[in-house]
Amino acid sequence: MDRIIQAKDYAQREGARSVVERIARLSAQMVRRRLLDTPFVGGAPAGTPVLAEVGDGQWRARCECGGLEAVDVDEPIFYCFNCGNFKTKGRPRAVVFPPREMMEEIERLLLDRPMIEAGGTNEIDRMLMKLPALAGMVDGAPVVMRRSWKHDETVDDLRRQNGMMEALEKAGPTPDPSPNERASFGEGNTQKEGE
Repeated sequence: MDRIIQAKDYAQREGARSVVERIARLSAQMVRRRLLDTPFVGGAPAGTPVLAEVGDGQWRARCECGGLEAVDVDEPIFYCFNCGNFKTKGRPRAVVFPPREMMEEIERLLLDRPMIEAGGTNEIDRMLMKLPALAGMVDGAPVVMRRSWKHDETVDDLRRQNGMMEALEKAGPTPDPSPNERASFGEGNTQKEGE
C-alpha cells in the first residue's frame, strides 16, 4: 500500500507497542554500547517544540543539531538520536503537526506524485527508497517532484507544484540536473543553490 510513513510504522516493524517504547529501546541499546550519554527519560515534553515535515515519503522532524527523526501524529514526541535531546536532558520534545484535515490533504497531494520502485528489503524501505518519476525543466528551472513538504508550505503550494506534473510528462525525460541546480519541492525552493 502506498502511504506516507510515520514513526509508528517503525515501532510496529520492530515489535514495539508504541513510539515511546521504540525510542526507549533504541536509546537503551545506544547507552549500553556507550554511544549515548543522555538516554531517553520519557515524561512530559520539554524544551522547544519541533515542526513536523514530510521528507521523501515520511513524516519527520528536524533537530537544531541537524538530526532527523521519524515522528507520529498519534504520539507527537521527538527524541533526536543524533544529540540525545541533550538540551532537555533526554526528555522528549513536542512535535507540531498541521491540523488533521490539512495533514490528510498534504498526504493525498504528495501521493499523487508518481514514483519509481527502487528496491528495499521490507515495506517501509521500499516506500522510502522510491524515486521521483518526474524531473526536468519547467520555465527554465529544474524541478523534481519529490514526496516532500515543509511546514511553511501551504496546501495551495502543493497543488501548484502538482500542476507542473503535466508539463514534466510532456517534456519527457531530461538529464539529471547537477547537484548545484537540483530543485526539489519540499526540500528547498526552485532557485539554483547559492542564489
